[in-house]
Formats: sequence, C-alpha cells, structure tokens
Amino acid sequence: MSSLFNEDHRKLQDRFDSRRLADRLEQTTVFAQVRGRNKRFIESRDMFFLATVDGNGRPTVSYKGGLLQGRSLTRAVHHSQRGGEAQQANRIGETAMLSRGWPAPKQRGPGRKTGRRAAMLLVAGLLAGGHPARAADCGLELVLAMDVSYSVVNSEYDLQMSGLADAFRDPEVAEAITWITGGVMATVTQWSGPEAQVQPVPWTHLTDAASAAAFAAAIERQDRAFHASYTAVGEALFHANRLSATNPRRCARRVIDVSGDGANNKGRPTRPMAEALAANGVTVNGLVIMGAWPDPVEFYLRNVVRGDGAFLETAANFADYADAIKRKLLRELTP
Repeated sequence: MSSLFNEDHRKLQDRFDSRRLADRLEQTTVFAQVRGRNKRFIESRDMFFLATVDGNGRPTVSYKGGLLQGRSLTRAVHHSQRGGEAQQANRIGETAMLSRGWPAPKQRGPGRKTGRRAAMLLVAGLLAGGHPARAADCGLELVLAMDVSYSVVNSEYDLQMSGLADAFRDPEVAEAITWITGGVMATVTQWSGPEAQVQPVPWTHLTDAASAAAFAAAIERQDRAFHASYTAVGEALFHANRLSATNPRRCARRVIDVSGDGANNKGRPTRPMAEALAANGVTVNGLVIMGAWPDPVEFYLRNVVRGDGAFLETAANFADYADAIKRKLLRELTP
C-alpha cells in the first residue's frame, strides 16, 4: 500500500497512465528515516524546516524548526493545526529565543504585524550567537559589506575600493579611531548573489593612524571576487553577521555597513534579516549609490537600515563614493 497516495490519487494516475511515474516518485522521495545526501544536506545547514502530514495529507505539524548546533536540534516545536499561521510561527520564534536564554516575546493575536514579528523572531533565533558573555575588549565591531553585483562595472568597483581605502587614510577618520576605547575590529566583505559572499580583508584591529593605513592597503590589494551575479542584500547581511563569530575580540558595539547600488532581487528577504539583527543588538547602516531603478534609497530605508542609531548615507554616483563613505565612517566612529 502506498504511504504517499490515496485511492483518489490512484484513480487519477490510472486515468492518465502515470502510476509508474508516481511509484517512482514515491520510491525516490519517501523514506522511513533521513539518510544519505539528505542527512548530509541538513547537517550542513544552520536551520531547517520540517512539515509532517497524516495519511490523508492533512498537516499534523505545520512547521517544525530548530537551530543546528553540534548536529542536534536545540528544541523542536510540536503543535496542532489549530490557530493562525502567525501564532504557529511565533511559537517557533519564541522557542528559538528561549533556547538561547532570551526573554520570551509578549503574546499577541494573529495578524499582519504579528506575522512579520514572528518571521523576525524566527530569523533572530537563527542569527543569535557570537561571543560568550564577557567584558568587551573592543569598542566597535565594523563589517564593511561592499556590493560587487553585475550592476557594478569594474571602474565603479575601483572607485568603491579606492574611496574606502582613502577614507581610512584620512586624518579625521584615523583620529576618530584613536578616541574609541579598545579600538575598532574591522573587516571587509564582498557580496553579490545568494551564494556569492567572501571576506577578502580579515578582521583587523585598528587603534591608530598606522593600523588604519595598513587596513587601507589591504583594501587596495584585494581582488574582485564576483562579476556577474544577482543582488542578494539579505544574504549579505546574513554572511556579515556570521563573521562576528570569527572576530577574536568582543566589542561593545556591532555595526554592519552595507554599500550598494540596487534593491534585493534574489535570496532571502532583506527586512526580516535586518530586523532580526537589530533585535540582536546590531546596527545596520546603509550607503546607497543612487541612480538605479527601482529606487535603492527607498529600498534601503524600508528594508535595510535598522537598529540603534541606524542611518542611511547616499552618494550621487560612484565618483562621489569616497566623500560619502568618509562621512559615514565619521558618524559610525563617533556616535
């Protein structure tokens, strides 16, 4: 007897002569246990979702999510199919938070706002992590995430990187760094499509003009990693956050500085990611190079800029980038 198809399914398959195809589908997709490449795929993920149904195809657990740590779930969520989707998702998000020791969210009824909050909480559980609780030995953690998607031609890429390097050589920026207790831990990422993120400039401890100049030189030495890919801002934020766990110093403030010239067109949604980061104490600032359509300024304001003291800086074009990034850095270094 089939575990996937009922009698009505079989009638339709016989009518259209597709029973053998259906049997093959069941053979290759239905298993008594997770094994082989499916097991390896799940083990390689930070989070997964699982849906279960009864013999009639009705959901028994509409969602079941958890964080993978050491190849095990922190805790799974079981609940009936009663109640709104927002309530169900909220329970998952709450569990993810409780497993990290965060306070439980206030209960709300189902609705549009609750659903958005639920999505944000679920992503927050995924993003939670980083350093264990201890005294900060750095004043600012700064991830400089640079857009290198297909809309950025090589000459514009050069203007971005030279402008960023020049900003760290600027005497005002160097002086601002010296005033930060514990200095700045900074790194540069390049991002583009869903699977196109890289960290070409490693974490660097900036404390004075000399260390800032060395960081600028490292920025200039990096090669462009991607050329013809999408604009996945949500993935860029996710990657930037994961780098925090590799920062050798715990910093009092965490800032992700996203530069880009376009709206998200691929990968995970941007707004839930930015809101989850903000809920986790991260400030997400934006620098938009204007001129594209749809308007990236509106997109960044609606979906990217989040957190304590977050703001958006703009450059009229790539030639204006150097001045814009300097203004942005001075504001981030002297909040």
